[in-house]
Amino acid sequence: MTSDTPDGDSENVNGGAPIAEAKAARRERGRLDLIASLASGDFSGMRTRVAAMLNLYPHTRNSDVSLTLKYWETFQPEVFNASWIMPKDLFKLERLHYIVRARAKIQNEYGLFQADSAIRRRRKHIEEDMEDAVIEDAAPRRIAWIYADETGKNQDFVIVAAVWVLTGRAVFDISRAIEK
Repeated sequence: MTSDTPDGDSENVNGGAPIAEAKAARRERGRLDLIASLASGDFSGMRTRVAAMLNLYPHTRNSDVSLTLKYWETFQPEVFNASWIMPKDLFKLERLHYIVRARAKIQNEYGLFQADSAIRRRRKHIEEDMEDAVIEDAAPRRIAWIYADETGKNQDFVIVAAVWVLTGRAVFDISRAIEK
Protein backbone atom coordinates (compact mmCIF):
# COMPACT_ATOMS: atom_id res chain seq x y z
CA MET A 1 0.00 0.00 0.00
CA THR A 2 1.38 3.44 -0.87
CA SER A 3 0.61 7.06 -0.11
CA ASP A 4 1.96 10.34 -1.42
CA THR A 5 4.34 12.29 0.76
CA PRO A 6 4.22 16.11 0.94
CA ASP A 7 7.13 16.33 -1.50
CA GLY A 8 5.21 14.28 -4.09
CA ASP A 9 7.08 10.99 -3.73
CA SER A 10 5.21 7.77 -3.15
CA GLU A 11 5.99 6.08 0.12
CA ASN A 12 5.34 2.58 1.34
CA VAL A 13 2.71 2.95 4.10
CA ASN A 14 3.91 -0.21 5.82
CA GLY A 15 7.03 1.61 7.02
CA GLY A 16 9.35 0.69 4.14
CA ALA A 17 11.61 2.95 2.11
CA PRO A 18 9.96 5.26 -0.41
CA ILE A 19 9.14 3.54 -3.69
CA ALA A 20 11.13 6.12 -5.65
CA GLU A 21 14.26 5.24 -3.68
CA ALA A 22 13.69 1.53 -4.26
CA LYS A 23 13.33 2.13 -8.00
CA ALA A 24 16.49 4.24 -8.06
CA ALA A 25 18.39 1.51 -6.20
CA ARG A 26 17.11 -1.16 -8.60
CA ARG A 27 18.09 1.03 -11.57
CA GLU A 28 21.58 1.57 -10.15
CA ARG A 29 22.00 -2.20 -9.55
CA GLY A 30 21.00 -2.84 -13.17
CA ARG A 31 23.45 -0.20 -14.37
CA LEU A 32 26.31 -1.66 -12.31
CA ASP A 33 25.45 -5.21 -13.43
CA LEU A 34 25.53 -4.09 -17.06
CA ILE A 35 28.91 -2.39 -16.61
CA ALA A 36 30.27 -5.52 -14.88
CA SER A 37 29.00 -7.76 -17.69
CA LEU A 38 30.65 -5.52 -20.27
CA ALA A 39 33.93 -5.47 -18.34
CA SER A 40 33.97 -9.26 -17.98
CA GLY A 41 33.04 -9.88 -21.61
CA ASP A 42 29.85 -11.74 -20.66
CA PHE A 43 27.68 -11.24 -23.75
CA SER A 44 25.07 -13.83 -22.84
CA GLY A 45 22.30 -11.22 -22.52
CA MET A 46 20.92 -9.03 -25.27
CA ARG A 47 21.21 -5.86 -23.18
CA THR A 48 24.96 -6.46 -22.71
CA ARG A 49 25.41 -7.12 -26.43
CA VAL A 50 23.56 -3.89 -27.28
CA ALA A 51 25.65 -1.98 -24.72
CA ALA A 52 28.80 -3.38 -26.34
CA MET A 53 27.70 -2.04 -29.73
CA LEU A 54 26.90 1.37 -28.23
CA ASN A 55 30.28 1.41 -26.49
CA LEU A 56 32.41 0.28 -29.45
CA TYR A 57 30.57 2.09 -32.25
CA PRO A 58 29.50 5.63 -31.20
CA HIS A 59 27.54 6.16 -34.45
CA THR A 60 25.09 3.46 -33.29
CA ARG A 61 24.06 5.67 -30.35
CA ASN A 62 22.24 8.02 -32.72
CA SER A 63 20.57 5.55 -35.07
CA ASP A 64 18.50 2.50 -34.20
CA VAL A 65 18.92 1.19 -37.75
CA SER A 66 22.72 1.49 -37.58
CA LEU A 67 22.68 -0.15 -34.17
CA THR A 68 20.55 -3.05 -35.39
CA LEU A 69 22.67 -3.62 -38.49
CA LYS A 70 25.91 -3.56 -36.47
CA TYR A 71 24.32 -5.89 -33.87
CA TRP A 72 23.29 -8.40 -36.55
CA GLU A 73 26.68 -8.16 -38.26
CA THR A 74 28.52 -8.79 -34.99
CA PHE A 75 26.34 -11.30 -33.16
CA GLN A 76 24.47 -13.07 -35.97
CA PRO A 77 26.94 -13.21 -38.89
CA GLU A 78 25.76 -16.69 -39.90
CA VAL A 79 22.33 -15.24 -40.74
CA PHE A 80 23.04 -11.61 -41.61
CA ASN A 81 24.49 -10.58 -44.95
CA ALA A 82 25.33 -6.87 -45.28
CA SER A 83 24.57 -6.87 -49.02
CA TRP A 84 21.10 -8.38 -48.76
CA ILE A 85 18.73 -9.96 -46.29
CA MET A 86 16.57 -12.86 -47.34
CA PRO A 87 12.98 -12.50 -46.08
CA LYS A 88 13.18 -15.95 -44.46
CA ASP A 89 16.25 -14.80 -42.50
CA LEU A 90 14.28 -11.98 -40.87
CA PHE A 91 12.60 -14.64 -38.74
CA LYS A 92 16.00 -15.76 -37.43
CA LEU A 93 17.45 -12.32 -36.65
CA GLU A 94 16.90 -10.53 -33.34
CA ARG A 95 13.90 -8.24 -33.69
CA LEU A 96 14.67 -4.56 -34.22
CA HIS A 97 12.20 -3.44 -31.56
CA TYR A 98 13.90 -5.62 -28.89
CA ILE A 99 17.25 -4.07 -29.75
CA VAL A 100 15.70 -0.58 -29.66
CA ARG A 101 14.11 -1.26 -26.26
CA ALA A 102 17.46 -2.41 -24.88
CA ARG A 103 19.13 0.74 -26.30
CA ALA A 104 16.45 2.95 -24.76
CA LYS A 105 16.88 1.34 -21.33
CA ILE A 106 20.66 1.68 -21.49
CA GLN A 107 20.54 5.32 -22.55
CA ASN A 108 17.43 6.60 -20.75
CA GLU A 109 17.45 4.67 -17.48
CA TYR A 110 21.12 3.83 -16.99
CA GLY A 111 22.44 7.06 -18.54
CA LEU A 112 25.16 5.18 -20.45
CA PHE A 113 26.41 5.66 -24.02
CA GLN A 114 24.23 8.71 -24.66
CA ALA A 115 23.20 9.87 -28.12
CA ASP A 116 24.08 13.38 -29.29
CA SER A 117 22.01 16.13 -27.66
CA ALA A 118 20.20 16.94 -30.93
CA ILE A 119 19.16 13.29 -31.30
CA ARG A 120 18.00 13.12 -27.67
CA ARG A 121 15.88 16.24 -28.17
CA ARG A 122 14.38 14.81 -31.37
CA ARG A 123 13.60 11.47 -29.67
CA LYS A 124 11.99 13.31 -26.76
CA HIS A 125 9.87 15.35 -29.18
CA ILE A 126 8.80 12.20 -31.04
CA GLU A 127 7.92 10.53 -27.71
CA GLU A 128 5.79 13.51 -26.68
CA ASP A 129 4.02 13.55 -30.07
CA MET A 130 3.34 9.82 -29.76
CA GLU A 131 1.98 10.28 -26.23
CA ASP A 132 -0.34 13.04 -27.47
CA ALA A 133 -1.51 10.85 -30.36
CA VAL A 134 -2.26 7.95 -28.01
CA ILE A 135 -4.26 10.22 -25.72
CA GLU A 136 -6.19 11.66 -28.67
CA ASP A 137 -6.85 8.16 -29.99
CA ALA A 138 -8.66 7.07 -26.84
CA ALA A 139 -11.41 4.50 -27.28
CA PRO A 140 -14.75 6.10 -28.03
CA ARG A 141 -17.20 6.28 -25.17
CA ARG A 142 -20.01 3.80 -25.31
CA ILE A 143 -23.25 5.52 -26.21
CA ALA A 144 -26.76 4.30 -25.55
CA TRP A 145 -29.61 5.65 -27.68
CA ILE A 146 -32.83 6.06 -25.73
CA TYR A 147 -36.20 6.53 -27.42
CA ALA A 148 -38.91 7.51 -24.92
CA ASP A 149 -42.51 8.70 -25.13
CA GLU A 150 -45.39 9.20 -22.74
CA THR A 151 -49.12 9.25 -23.14
CA GLY A 152 -52.04 10.36 -20.97
CA LYS A 153 -50.76 13.72 -19.81
CA ASN A 154 -54.29 14.97 -19.08
CA GLN A 155 -55.63 11.64 -17.83
CA ASP A 156 -55.73 9.91 -14.46
CA PHE A 157 -52.82 7.62 -15.44
CA VAL A 158 -49.65 8.33 -17.37
CA ILE A 159 -47.86 5.68 -19.41
CA VAL A 160 -44.16 6.09 -20.15
CA ALA A 161 -42.28 3.74 -22.46
CA ALA A 162 -38.65 3.69 -23.53
CA VAL A 163 -36.43 1.62 -25.78
CA TRP A 164 -32.71 1.51 -25.05
CA VAL A 165 -30.45 0.70 -28.01
CA LEU A 166 -26.77 -0.16 -27.49
CA THR A 167 -25.31 -0.95 -30.94
CA GLY A 168 -25.07 0.92 -34.22
CA ARG A 169 -27.03 -1.54 -36.35
CA ALA A 170 -29.82 -1.71 -33.76
CA VAL A 171 -30.04 2.11 -33.78
CA PHE A 172 -30.62 1.99 -37.53
CA ASP A 173 -33.21 -0.80 -37.27
CA ILE A 174 -35.10 0.81 -34.36
CA SER A 175 -35.16 4.30 -35.88
CA ARG A 176 -36.49 2.87 -39.16
CA ALA A 177 -39.21 0.99 -37.27
CA ILE A 178 -40.17 4.11 -35.29
CA GLU A 179 -40.40 6.19 -38.46
CA LYS A 180 -42.71 3.60 -40.06
